[in-house]
Amino acid sequence: MFIKWQSRKSFRNRNVSVRHCAYLVKNYREGNKVKQKVVSYLGSITGYKKRNERNEVVGEDFYPIPTKLFYKKAQKNLNKLNIPEKEKDKVLKTLSLKIPCSSSKEIKQAEMEFKVRLEEFKTLG
Repeated sequence: MFIKWQSRKSFRNRNVSVRHCAYLVKNYREGNKVKQKVVSYLGSITGYKKRNERNEVVGEDFYPIPTKLFYKKAQKNLNKLNIPEKEKDKVLKTLSLKIPCSSSKEIKQAEMEFKVRLEEFKTLG
């Protein structure tokens, strides 16, 4: 089994963000042909393009909270499958090559920033 990624530019802001969808796929043989079958949808996440001082794209990054939710959904979808833990760990490790895991410190900081913005928004209304 392997992970198949589908990436699309965001409809709202094409030059800033890209949506990535992860699928768990297995190969099988039908006659003389090798075919692929999607075993499970693992999840999706939107990344944003990192730019340098000259506004050149230098990579991609992901916000901490959506990253946490992406891994939570992927874990949930993997648990629905009847595959060994070793295989699940391998899949999660492969996911982390493309979507780096956020540290708990980054997640807490993002949650605090969200709460502050929410309070500011409430005071406007």
